[in-house]
Amino acid sequence: MINSCIKILCLYLFLNNLHQTDGVCDSSSLTCNECFSNNEPQDQCGWCKQMNFTQARCGRINDLQTGGCPRDRIEVKNMGLGTTIRRNEDLSPLIPIRPQSAFITIPVNSARSIEFQMRAEKRWLIFRVSSPRNIQVEVTSSCNRFRWRNNGRGRCSRLTAGQTVNFRLILRAEDCSTSGSVIVSIPRSSQKFLVDVESSCGCECSKRVTYRAPQCSTNGNLVCGQCECDEGYVGRYCFCHEMEDNPESCRERPGGAICSNRGSCKCGVCDCRSRNPDTNLFYGRFCECNDYSCSRFNGRLCGGPERGSCHCGRCVCNPGYSGEMCELATSSSTASCRALNGEICNGRGDCIYGRCRCSSLYMGPTCEDCPTCNGQCSVLKDCVRCTIYRSGPLSEEQCYSQCRIYGIQPVDTVNEYDPDMKLCMFVDDDSCQYKFVYGLDEDGELVVRARLTKICPGSG
Repeated sequence: MINSCIKILCLYLFLNNLHQTDGVCDSSSLTCNECFSNNEPQDQCGWCKQMNFTQARCGRINDLQTGGCPRDRIEVKNMGLGTTIRRNEDLSPLIPIRPQSAFITIPVNSARSIEFQMRAEKRWLIFRVSSPRNIQVEVTSSCNRFRWRNNGRGRCSRLTAGQTVNFRLILRAEDCSTSGSVIVSIPRSSQKFLVDVESSCGCECSKRVTYRAPQCSTNGNLVCGQCECDEGYVGRYCFCHEMEDNPESCRERPGGAICSNRGSCKCGVCDCRSRNPDTNLFYGRFCECNDYSCSRFNGRLCGGPERGSCHCGRCVCNPGYSGEMCELATSSSTASCRALNGEICNGRGDCIYGRCRCSSLYMGPTCEDCPTCNGQCSVLKDCVRCTIYRSGPLSEEQCYSQCRIYGIQPVDTVNEYDPDMKLCMFVDDDSCQYKFVYGLDEDGELVVRARLTKICPGSG
């Protein structure tokens, strides 16, 4: 029983974090180009171009400003990436595929999608997708019996002649040199959908280089606020040769470790560009600081960006929060304690400093989970309905965007007596009962299994 309760608690935190993903920037990036290649635009990452900035230059825009980088000295990733659709010249309803041409720009290591339609001539529909090697392709569709194979072939069956089917083409660029065309073709037809693809990476500031810059002691080039030293020269400002190194000034105390064992001493100055296994960056005069070892609340660093951020091993809390890990809400607001039914802490606990303290047997941020209650069944049920049974309030687009993260698996039967899984049962709009179970696997990943067929009145 104890193990089951622990797993339910872990699952609750897991589901809660699915909808509150932190925008974490790769602070170990050594250049602006690397920073923008490793992070998504929605992560709100930037690069500080301020010359005397001593912290990690790649980080969330708010964190860079908090660390002392002026807003006008922060380079941001170009958000003007998009898709251009070239409509069919022939608007006849008999055209089997539309649109027939498009152009899309994709950031490196990111995915972009584009929708297209195909018209079935028979009760099935077959197509093929060809693409360059450095463009990864995936196709999704909600049509009956849809099959997509890694060899670029797709098929829908159980259609009606003349039926229009919607598809989504998902493309990913692997490197900065990615370019080419992705072609969706129909066997024995000259009609096709051609998508011209280009990748995008790099910073505007990297195009403005000051060669042999005075700021770099004329021994290097100034690029995006930092010096790139000529061969043989080292240091933040390239002011000395490798042969002139003085390690004693890189110790925080006499006999202490050079650069706290977190960097290298170059010309008496610590260069904190060494990375730990988690690829986080150290900084500070002696590389004594990092922004990842702060305390965690609800599994998130300093309670997440809405509560605070980590600076040199200590949480700096946002207004309205306090505590070692920003766990306390300093205002009297109870908004964070309100459950889905509108009650404070689900009527099963007390709201103290913006956090629920649950009664015995109840758990979760708003005391809505317990060993004998529905738990997350109500959260998952609409995704099960649209994914498995094509029913419920979610549209096809909403089902794709909101439910694919759960990876719901259809099965012939569900094990209702598995102590590590939570059983959920509901009645659909057609008065038929449907069942599914959820739990965590050995790796702590969410598992959702739904019975493929419903149990209807009179079906036995």
